[in-house]
Amino acid sequence: MVGNTHGGARVQDALLKPTREQIANELGLSVDELKRILQIERNLIPELKQALDKGFISKTAALGICSRLDKEERR
Repeated sequence: MVGNTHGGARVQDALLKPTREQIANELGLSVDELKRILQIERNLIPELKQALDKGFISKTAALGICSRLDKEERR
């Protein structure tokens, strides 16, 4: 039962789960840029994601909507 005591499972999970830094590096992004993209992806309603994709709103505007409005206000 090596690895099952003193947090051994957590250490193994950490080795298998990539960090934000690793993901950002793989995508050629900064960690901050990755965080912004994830915030938009997690918090923007589909209609606003579509407007962003089509260029009707900027990424800066999308981030502002995510950070300043609650979910109901975004609708």
